[in-house]
Amino acid sequence: MISRVQLVKNGDKVGESEAALLQKLNIKPFSYGLKLQYVYDNGDVFEPAVLDIAPEDIFKKLGSAISTLAAVCLEIGYPTKASVPHTINNAFKSLVAIALESSYKFPAAQAFEAFLADPSNFIVAAAPTAGATAGGAPAAAKKEESSSEESVAGGGGGLFGEDEDW
Repeated sequence: MISRVQLVKNGDKVGESEAALLQKLNIKPFSYGLKLQYVYDNGDVFEPAVLDIAPEDIFKKLGSAISTLAAVCLEIGYPTKASVPHTINNAFKSLVAIALESSYKFPAAQAFEAFLADPSNFIVAAAPTAGATAGGAPAAAKKEESSSEESVAGGGGGLFGEDEDW
């Protein structure tokens, strides 16, 4: 052979003469297999791409479905394993709101009362600044700034619904 010659193109039928020549040259360019066009399962027809789903995709879809289920169950008041933690959390928020507005007190609500009484203590403790120890001036500026932010934000940050524009 002096030059390359393409005997068969992809998708063309191979005749007897081409097959004999390829066999003499010990070339076996054939592969056998199925090319899936559709997947049939229990009466449903799908594209073959559904077979390429990774476990991460399944977990992601499952998490989304559980979140949707919890939201629907919370809205209609039907308790499920997915909605019970949210129901308990919402009940706790309601109890804290009642404790803050009435004379009834319980230990878990005391942290919220302390925060509403002086939120600057919690801000400085959570994020101390380098200049807060030197002279106290930056801490005083931080305290004034946080009290003005509290009045704008409504104090509870919308936790109890007082910040909604109706």
